[in-house]
Amino acid sequence: MNTALNFEDDLILGIRNKTGFQQLEVIKINAHKDCSSVLAMLVLKHDSRVDLLCRQNHSILAKLVAQELGISQHQVGMHLSSQCINGAKCCQAIQFLSAITRCLLTRSAAHIWNISPAECTLRAGKVRQLSKDFSFELGELIGMAKELDIPQHAELRYQFEGLEI
Repeated sequence: MNTALNFEDDLILGIRNKTGFQQLEVIKINAHKDCSSVLAMLVLKHDSRVDLLCRQNHSILAKLVAQELGISQHQVGMHLSSQCINGAKCCQAIQFLSAITRCLLTRSAAHIWNISPAECTLRAGKVRQLSKDFSFELGELIGMAKELDIPQHAELRYQFEGLEI
């Protein structure tokens, strides 16, 4: 890994194969030993920057993460890791990881506000409550996100077909 992982302060999620390449599973990364089984990792920092650790270093991956998380592509740092699979499967895995992260952050804000996640939206790097002028920066939700279970499903914001890396 080319970036230091701060397990105490950052939200670190990884994606791994559950059964071959048929199913992907998102897990929380709490120690270095958890890193060995993942294909890619997404690290959310307290300043709402996101680091993506994967084998590929292409701008399309940063764009996928930024679009799913509702942040600027400039907030996504790319770091090479030897664990990630190649090509289109990598894109699919990283998009799924990003969508699950978005869902987890939205649920975290909803939990704090004691409302349904359907009453929240994530855009411009903030989770906002639709009916009021309340919002959280993504980095402010790390503590709550670490306490909640990882969602098993998340709707993708964008459908990409035929991606070539």
